[in-house]
Amino acid sequence: MGLPERPTDAPENQEATRCVHPARRPRTRVCLLKGCEQPFPPQRASERYCSAACREQAREWSEWKAQEKYRTTPAGKEKRQAQSRRYRERVQNRKEPTGEAADEAARVISHKFF
Repeated sequence: MGLPERPTDAPENQEATRCVHPARRPRTRVCLLKGCEQPFPPQRASERYCSAACREQAREWSEWKAQEKYRTTPAGKEKRQAQSRRYRERVQNRKEPTGEAADEAARVISHKFF
């Protein structure tokens, strides 16, 4: 009998020539947050920011930018105008503090009562 067509184990004398590559790491890149821009070694290929704080600031900026962009659209302008109108109405309809309680004299119990 000869060797099987697809041996499951490599022959003993060929294990030494087997090439084992180390895990590949992405190269050092620069943090994309404006103002930070520090070089950092990313742990994953998709990382763009050097720390959690930078990621949080980038997310906040992204939300702010989206809000600004929306407010320039006709629907955004209309919604903002409606909010302002409702606020002005609330302020106008607020009850002003009445001075009646301040004008009345404080109730005093006389000594004769006791």
